[in-house]
Amino acid sequence: MENIHILMAGLTAIILFVFGLQNFSQEIEHIAGERFRRIIGKLTRKPVAGVLIGALVTAIIQSSSATSVITISLVNAGVLSFKNSVGIVFGTNIGTTITAQLVAFKLTSFAPIIIISGFVLSLLHSRLAVFGKAIFYFGFVFFTLNLISSSLQPLQNNPWLVEVLSTPQNPLLALLIGCLFTALVQSSSVTTGLAIIFTQQGILGLENAVPLIMGANVGTTVTALIAMISADAAAKKTAFSHLMFNFGGVLIFLPILLLFGHRLSIVSVEPAKFLATLHLVFNVVTTILFLIFINPFTRMVDALLGEGKMDFQRLSLPTYSESDEFDHIKMELGEQANGLLKFLQENYSQVALSLETNYRGIYESSGKRIEYIDFF
Repeated sequence: MENIHILMAGLTAIILFVFGLQNFSQEIEHIAGERFRRIIGKLTRKPVAGVLIGALVTAIIQSSSATSVITISLVNAGVLSFKNSVGIVFGTNIGTTITAQLVAFKLTSFAPIIIISGFVLSLLHSRLAVFGKAIFYFGFVFFTLNLISSSLQPLQNNPWLVEVLSTPQNPLLALLIGCLFTALVQSSSVTTGLAIIFTQQGILGLENAVPLIMGANVGTTVTALIAMISADAAAKKTAFSHLMFNFGGVLIFLPILLLFGHRLSIVSVEPAKFLATLHLVFNVVTTILFLIFINPFTRMVDALLGEGKMDFQRLSLPTYSESDEFDHIKMELGEQANGLLKFLQENYSQVALSLETNYRGIYESSGKRIEYIDFF
């Protein structure tokens, strides 16, 4: 009976943690608004910049799923091209490691101060009040992590549970559990946070914790896959690339885990800090590898989906005020026309093939935005 009470308290704390994450993400998106989306669209023309933006945004809003959904919506709206969005997708995995670092290095103890600061700030009658709720929920997220830790701490006195979780299991089974649990709660931060808390308390062994957080990387793509259902071709490729990237990273490191996973028990450093660092290294190395081969990767996604092969972007037309002279307008439109003619001349066969293979979809979707071309 006592164990049931402990588990119920832990489950309540986990629910509060998920609630805090969701509200924190919503507050950040509310603060950023449409300007935030436009800035992302402008800064991600290069893959490396996209990675940095993806990592930064995810670290701020504490949700790789939210960043992925935002990215998919930007592609669907024509603000981002598929290729430019891939860098952001790569960066989300790096940004999501911040939760693990904060928990492992016990920085969550500052949560009460952050909560009080956010609450006080939200009461002020100033422009800064809009940041109050976001700061409050940021502190709330880490307060609930402390709550999870304290509520589940009595479990370390349960010899049967400690033996089960600390005894090395099949890495593939642990990976699958991490994937399914993350897909269920739709947050890899929850999975990694719990794994590190259990590791800190000596309940979960590193041999089981490492594949668990690797599985979380795959499970977190479920949100993006759901978001792609009503998206256009380019946005679907973005969502699918998220799955391919995370799954590919696991496949790269899985042989290493299977060969050397049994040696994790002899690690001399603090297990929780080691797990958090390994989580960071795993995601950074995976991102670098995929970034090097980003062009073959995007071509592979194109080939697998088999639709929207030409990655069009939004047509960039000049804007004019009443003071613009007719000659200036004529010159600008002439440049646009020349650009269009040059593009058609250089890509005639590709355009013809695309129209031939997709004409039915174009006909059925007439009146709707499909894809746009950016010649510049």
